[in-house]
Amino acid sequence: MKSISTNSNLKMMSGQVLNNNGKVSHSQSAEADPSPRQRFQTPIEEAAETTSAVILRNKEMSKRFQLIVKKLSLKRDERSLAAEIINDLTDQLIDFLRKNEKYACFKEVKKLTTGSYYEYVKISSPDEFDVMLIIPLLRIKWEEVEGFSGLFYKLFVSRMPRNDLKMFYLGDCNRISPLKMIAELRTLIKQFLRTSYKGCQKKWNVKLQRKTQGSPAVTLLLWNSEGEQNISVDIVLGLEVPQKWPKCTDDGMNIEEWLSKKTKGDLKHQPFYFVPKQPCRRALAKDLKETWRISFSHIEKTLLMNHGAMKNCCEKGAVHCCRKSCLKLMKHLVHILKEQYPKELSKLHSYCVKTAYFHSMVRRSRDDQWPASKVVECFLNILDDFIEHVEKAELKHFFVATCNLFDSMNFAPKNLKFLLKVLKEQKANQIPAFAPPEEYQQEALVPQSQNLLVKLATSSVILLIIVFFVKIF
Repeated sequence: MKSISTNSNLKMMSGQVLNNNGKVSHSQSAEADPSPRQRFQTPIEEAAETTSAVILRNKEMSKRFQLIVKKLSLKRDERSLAAEIINDLTDQLIDFLRKNEKYACFKEVKKLTTGSYYEYVKISSPDEFDVMLIIPLLRIKWEEVEGFSGLFYKLFVSRMPRNDLKMFYLGDCNRISPLKMIAELRTLIKQFLRTSYKGCQKKWNVKLQRKTQGSPAVTLLLWNSEGEQNISVDIVLGLEVPQKWPKCTDDGMNIEEWLSKKTKGDLKHQPFYFVPKQPCRRALAKDLKETWRISFSHIEKTLLMNHGAMKNCCEKGAVHCCRKSCLKLMKHLVHILKEQYPKELSKLHSYCVKTAYFHSMVRRSRDDQWPASKVVECFLNILDDFIEHVEKAELKHFFVATCNLFDSMNFAPKNLKFLLKVLKEQKANQIPAFAPPEEYQQEALVPQSQNLLVKLATSSVILLIIVFFVKIF
């Protein structure tokens, strides 16, 4: 008899716990499992199995997840073309900035590629890129802005003021203005596109998008003459600070059990960055608009690229894990939910998903907890972790532990409650957001159709042979 697997109303019985491997374990006080007949007669609400167990036993779900992961992976030819175009554009821009005579600080600019594409967790298509233009500062002082949990700062040039930054000071003090710097960078990029950009051999067009309020990025939109593909590039100014990380980071990045104490020490000796980002608040005071947000994008990239306790995890010829596949699935789920509920989930950003993912890596630090063959099981673990963060209204910034990305200042309680409801419904109903689109269904049916044709052809040949021998004898 098949076990009950109705898509809705399944609830977990008390006494059941989902362990780190996604399997159901029972507490000592839990009653013995009923017989199949008793289970059939028990109301669905009292079924002695978790929704995760139902999903894991569903072979169709496993196939569906594998197909989705495959579809989310970027195509090699598209990836190569996009990278060629973006690299050509940014290299020409950096060369232009270094040669400009008006702003000496831009003569030292460097490129740092960040974001999901360069972390190899971009989903669906290579249509968005993040490039940080870094200006190194040998000595700088910072002052934390109160009320923002260590994320936002006022910056000052210490000791002797640098002449190449004087034009970006606020008034007579040596405080660096992010608004002035990003405005001048935008002006230089406009000049670059108008006078110096040579384009590329693929005949792509480029234009500067309108400024977005509160965004630290100067966004460029590229499209080819045939209109087949659009690419956006977020160019973010970053001030590189080769000093000890701020005190608010002391309790963050707890990767000792995951990647080792040595790795943590090495990472904390790297510089960190400030980007011209202001808090997302209504009616900001003028002074709060002149703030910088601390950034660890380069460390996030390192953690995603070197994600295994074994240093050769996922390398060619080595054991592969499913960590990145799980992150892609989680990003895909959130993307679908945001499309369905744009108003309620407007504050749910991919950075929340990435942060929760890092916490899941710390919670399950061993490589053998992420086998490539158990992507469904591992994804459900990450989903459970995310639901737990939402339920507790607590998602600590991975580097700045004093900051809660799910507190009432960052995420409205009513919207967080709505998100919790939606996520629980998704799991209870076996992730309907991952219902196979027509293209997935067709792809899944191809092997079955081929098998059917082979069977029909074989049957026809056998039938002809029988008829032939019947006629002879």
